[in-house]
Amino acid sequence: MHKNLKTLLWLLKHIKKARISIMFIFLITLFSTIALRVMLPFFIGQFFEQVIYNQKYSQFIFYLLLIGLIGVSITALQYINTITNEYLAWTVETSVREEFFDEIQNKSMYFHNKVETGDIMALATNDARMINVMISPGFRMVVETILMFTSIIISLVLLSPILTLFILLLAPAYVYSAYRYQKSLSKASMEVQQNFGKLSAVLNDTLSGIRVVKAFNGEAQEKKKFFAQNLKLQQASSYRSKIIAYFFPLPILYLMISFAFIGGSWLALQGEMSLGVLVTYIGLLSSLQRPTNFVSFAFTIYSLGWAGSQRIIEMIEREYIEEEEGKLECENLKVPITFKNVSFRYDKDTPWILKNITFTVHPGELVAIVGPTGSGKTTLMKLLYRFYDPVEGEILAGNINIKNYTLASYRHRIGVVEQDVFLFSSTIKENIAFGKQDASMEEIIEAAKLAQAHDFIMQLDKTYETEVGERGVRLSGGQKQRIAIARAFLTNPDILIMDDSMSAVDSETEEKIGKAIETLLKGRTTFIITHRLNMLRKASKILVIKKGELVAEGTHEKLLYTSPEYRQIFAPMAEDLPPLMSEDDFNSKILPLLTAETSSHLT
Repeated sequence: MHKNLKTLLWLLKHIKKARISIMFIFLITLFSTIALRVMLPFFIGQFFEQVIYNQKYSQFIFYLLLIGLIGVSITALQYINTITNEYLAWTVETSVREEFFDEIQNKSMYFHNKVETGDIMALATNDARMINVMISPGFRMVVETILMFTSIIISLVLLSPILTLFILLLAPAYVYSAYRYQKSLSKASMEVQQNFGKLSAVLNDTLSGIRVVKAFNGEAQEKKKFFAQNLKLQQASSYRSKIIAYFFPLPILYLMISFAFIGGSWLALQGEMSLGVLVTYIGLLSSLQRPTNFVSFAFTIYSLGWAGSQRIIEMIEREYIEEEEGKLECENLKVPITFKNVSFRYDKDTPWILKNITFTVHPGELVAIVGPTGSGKTTLMKLLYRFYDPVEGEILAGNINIKNYTLASYRHRIGVVEQDVFLFSSTIKENIAFGKQDASMEEIIEAAKLAQAHDFIMQLDKTYETEVGERGVRLSGGQKQRIAIARAFLTNPDILIMDDSMSAVDSETEEKIGKAIETLLKGRTTFIITHRLNMLRKASKILVIKKGELVAEGTHEKLLYTSPEYRQIFAPMAEDLPPLMSEDDFNSKILPLLTAETSSHLT
């Protein structure tokens, strides 16, 4: 489908939501244009014919009142039309924003990894706003322009076919100049919108990373980057302004009026045209100045609105790899979770992040995942949460591939606390209840207590109604992490994923959270990405990841004896570790001793 046709159909889909307003605008414009604006020159012509030329002064008051009444009526209808057009524009803008926001939320993580947040923000704000301006006053202007051109040309032909044919010799130049103007303006407007999006992206990056900017004295560098992009926007806007200045149809119209005046005066002198008809003719032709100005302004705002529409459509249709949406409703995940020959990479031309990962986790197990930075630990959990799907292999919940579940029902059964905690700029209560909007206050408080967050919350001035600021800026790192943990607890998930989620928690609070986790582990599978010794000792299974491969699997004690990669994590205490041994030796020599020690301790 042609790009412009697709854009038109997409806009019509939103415009038809206010179809009554469209009909109202059309009818009012039709009446005010044909019955009032076009008729006004006729009455003015009759005024000159009857009152001035034929000296019928008794009709002076009649024509004066009639012309005045038409002027007042046009003003009143213009007011009503403007209000209706504004309602139409805001209806469309609201509808466009809602669709855009909905589509962006449904995009996969591949999409969000590739697209700049600032550009998305520009589309949702500036580009959507340009669509509003395109419709109001754009829609009313287009309707009035079409009706005025049509009715005036017909009237001119009826008044004097010969004179109309004479001045229409300039019509091709008028139409061609308008076409060239629109084509150049559309291209320039798209460039302006694109540069605005890039400027928003730079601004978003700087503000999001303002702490880093200040910590590394990067203000001058960011200022240089912002000023450079701002200059590009200025240059693009200036170029568009030059195109707007070169609007040739208006001078051509003035030339047509001059030709009409000369030709009409000659016809009047020859007795072929009366004074009233000449005044009416010149008045009608002069009335084309309004729609001609509308053409200039309408092209300007339509080029921006059209460019904004196309940019929004392109972003909506843009996708890289989309998660497969299953049809099964996930009732629970209290089943074995199996990674079967799972491999993953982001793009075909990028290295593998994970390679042939295979393991099984049984319900209720606490699984710790360890490995060097960049080994693929977090990516492994993102596959489980279905931020991405494996490129090769499969992940099974029981005997069912997790891709067979609907995303919403599957993710509802999993709680996640990421390393980089994100809090919304709302209250503590709203942040904790984000995953369970209908949670009672008692449930929220209980979740906060389990996450060891209740005590510090009660010390705040507004307790649970405290605004945390953008990204939780008014809370410490440890406080944010406890809020995020409470948010995960509240959903009562079957699987809990904690990505080094206690890195900003002191040892005392960590011990308290550890006790809370032990309570929550009953009947719940938990994955923890951590290198903290006390958590590793509690784990029923530890997965050691190195360069995207699963190199070892077992308990803390077993891995200390059998895995050189695991032992490297505890390099400072390497002197106290026994020599490495095979798994068979460990099972025959060490495991019985550990089992006996555990049994003695339990007795």
